[in-house]
Amino acid sequence: MIKEVQTLTIIVSLLFNLIIIAVLRKWTVNIRYSLPWAGAGFFMLLFSVFPGIAKSITKIFGISQPINTLFFFAIIFILLMLVMLTVTVSNLKNEVRKLAQVLAIQQRTLQLLSSNQNERTDMESESTEQSGKQ
Repeated sequence: MIKEVQTLTIIVSLLFNLIIIAVLRKWTVNIRYSLPWAGAGFFMLLFSVFPGIAKSITKIFGISQPINTLFFFAIIFILLMLVMLTVTVSNLKNEVRKLAQVLAIQQRTLQLLSSNQNERTDMESESTEQSGKQ
């Protein structure tokens, strides 16, 4: 690998890792979602510092170029993240639906209790008026 390109990839990898660390320290993203990105940043840095690792993996898999191997694993990683996030969104959708149903039941119960209270108040005021007329 050309030294300038290797230096650039090391700098980009370090910046990526710093961003991931900053996100983890501020707890802006759940650790469940940050750890795969931290792993990806680690492997980016590892392949940038030691490009021979990518060449060895390329030979093991029988792929023609190391860049193709890196793209292959990047696509696999992105697909796994997509599946994980899809499952999370689906679970959250179900949770929101359940919470909406519970809220609707509570609002209906409150409505019924309020209308029952109003009926009692009306009946008490009518009985008071009738006893006052006698």
